[in-house]
Amino acid sequence: MPSSYGPVRAYARLQMGRWAKAGWSAGKIRRRLQERYGAAYRWTVLLSDYREFTGMVRYQKQVTEYSGIKALPRTWMEEIALRQARKYRLIGQATYYDTETGKEFKKYVSMYTDDRMSKDGWTSQFSDMKRIYKYQEGWNILDIDWQAIQHNKGYDY
Repeated sequence: MPSSYGPVRAYARLQMGRWAKAGWSAGKIRRRLQERYGAAYRWTVLLSDYREFTGMVRYQKQVTEYSGIKALPRTWMEEIALRQARKYRLIGQATYYDTETGKEFKKYVSMYTDDRMSKDGWTSQFSDMKRIYKYQEGWNILDIDWQAIQHNKGYDY
């Protein structure tokens, strides 16, 4: 396969739907292309394509704007074969406060869970989980903007 950018992306987009439905992460797809074909795929473009094929973009606006106090409708969840034996995978952007520097910053986060709840409930669950495992001492989670919810195929809601 040629290593030029156009053909690599074209090939990847042909396979992306199958790979995403099988639960492959964007990182795994990128490694597969690099190992097998020695091909490069710009990371930001790959992520954009990946989000399109996993349905993250399709419902992102609805998920982002939905009230934080009610459970999200099942119709806004992308059905996918997840790698973890969990019902849901959530993807969002967290706002952190670094106590050492005194600055706020944003970082993409994800979480697996079996609990279908409100966005506020998931944010609380994520914060508790990170506290238990002492994730990045000194980083306090201020808020999480959940942007995509994936449901594991074959699991009930």
